[in-house]
Amino acid sequence: MYCYRSPIGVMLIEFDSSTGEIVLKINDISLCQYSSVDDAVHDVYSHATGYLDWDKLWGSVVPPKNISEWEKESVKIGHSTQFQNRSFSSTR
Repeated sequence: MYCYRSPIGVMLIEFDSSTGEIVLKINDISLCQYSSVDDAVHDVYSHATGYLDWDKLWGSVVPPKNISEWEKESVKIGHSTQFQNRSFSSTR
């Protein structure tokens, strides 16, 4: 899971095991599914997420351009914390 703490809240990019897709969440709201992490990062960077509070900030907030600039978050499983081993595809 990757995290970007934006001015409007927390954005997450994570793998959805039920669909096999990458999901973009803003403030715990699932917005879009993607075939690659880079596609999700591109939409956030371009302010083209469908989340109006974020999209209207185009030109005034410059988010991370690459996934390497997002925070890598651990995934909580039960009472323990493990690092997610899932590798995401990169197409851009």
